[in-house]
Amino acid sequence: MIYVILSASAQQYVLSNIDIGLSAVPFFLAGIYALVLPHSATLAFRPKKRMIWLMAAVHVMLMTACCLLLVRIHSGQFSGPASLWLQLSIFAVGWTLYVGGKQARYLVAGGRLDFSETHRQLFLQLRGGRPGLYDELAAVAEATNSKLRTLKAKQAADLRSQRRQGKPRGRLKSGKGSRS
Repeated sequence: MIYVILSASAQQYVLSNIDIGLSAVPFFLAGIYALVLPHSATLAFRPKKRMIWLMAAVHVMLMTACCLLLVRIHSGQFSGPASLWLQLSIFAVGWTLYVGGKQARYLVAGGRLDFSETHRQLFLQLRGGRPGLYDELAAVAEATNSKLRTLKAKQAADLRSQRRQGKPRGRLKSGKGSRS
């Protein structure tokens, strides 16, 4: 599509155009949106809103830095090959933050760490059958998931015992809006 537009244009295409770099901006915005969706983020019944907003702030800072770099590229402060390389790098950063935002949201919302068996097999083949960092991370993730399951079960039991002891959850206090 961009080829058709550029070939139909009377302007000569130069590498200081920022079309590649600007195509990363939607990925930045989608990554930020994925992080701050209007769901309540909890990990083992504990709200993690501060962590989510901190990650979103990092995304915003990186997007701002990339936009400032795009302004410098468009001003012609870089040579053609450097301009193209920087734009491709900005696009890669945007894509990475988009995927990372989606993964972080999935991990926090799911409350557990998952590792792909397909990725593990791929990395195993690349290393010639030797175990590596991905395998170690999978083992650590399993231990973390076990701790989280224990913590969730304990907190769920505490909530059930509070309900049995007569501490109603979600009801109005006496005298306010009670029916007679």
